[in-house]
Amino acid sequence: MVKYNELIIDGVGTSSFPFDVIVLEGPTIQVGLSKDKLLSHDGVSGYIVQSNPHREAIEKKYTLQLINPTELQVLEFVQF
Repeated sequence: MVKYNELIIDGVGTSSFPFDVIVLEGPTIQVGLSKDKLLSHDGVSGYIVQSNPHREAIEKKYTLQLINPTELQVLEFVQF
């Protein structure tokens, strides 16, 4: 089943809460910096590229709106 506008937070989907959670603002598209290195050697012209397919972690920020939760439900949501 396709669930629109759903985020997974620590393994829990926002659609599983007893109230609606809406993503108001998502992050822009970002690509982590490459971990490639240029290695030089004395006496040899040019460089050697040492490639690493992994990229650094990217922090993503979201703005969420909770629709009609109780105070207890808000506290439970904040704990995630």
